[in-house]
Amino acid sequence: MKITEEFLPLFKEDFMVCDLYGGRGRGGSYHLTAHALYELLHNKDLRGFFVRQVSTTIYSSMWQDLKDRMNEYEGDLSHIQITDNPKGDNIARNLRTGATIKTASFHTSSGQNTAKLKSLAGATNLWVEELEEVFEKDYLKLEESFRKKGVNIKIVRAFNPPPREHWIWKDYDLMPLSEEDLIHEILNTSQDSEE
Repeated sequence: MKITEEFLPLFKEDFMVCDLYGGRGRGGSYHLTAHALYELLHNKDLRGFFVRQVSTTIYSSMWQDLKDRMNEYEGDLSHIQITDNPKGDNIARNLRTGATIKTASFHTSSGQNTAKLKSLAGATNLWVEELEEVFEKDYLKLEESFRKKGVNIKIVRAFNPPPREHWIWKDYDLMPLSEEDLIHEILNTSQDSEE
């Protein structure tokens, strides 16, 4: 696996919520699943879940990406057992430690059939992809129930930047910028990246 420098804090820093946002090709999904594999290999207490708004989209995105990260991994993965169910739930298990990653969703289909997320009780890690598609009430309900004493909880949220009125931005202190301020920020950022 090739971890780019900008995503190193995901693997080295302590956090409760980490947001990976940007447009297509930013590396968010790649690093989200790379982080999941890293946790599966190194966190013996891992009880993690891949979560998306609709269950039918998890396999073709997150689960396939996890299998791709496993194929890229240069070490021994013979102790990792992974299911391959395109139309249902999946699980990856570290046979040495018992650490697991399972799939879960907020809804069972594109309609409003709510999935049962009770299986998340005792979870330590969540990887949520396409967070901008998740309804605020669903996410808040999930986050409120995601508590376990004595465990370092990690939530990694990947999303494409939604419109400024989207609920995601409530977690940020957004300041309005004039066109001049925006140009100044872009120039400073581009100069920093050239150094």
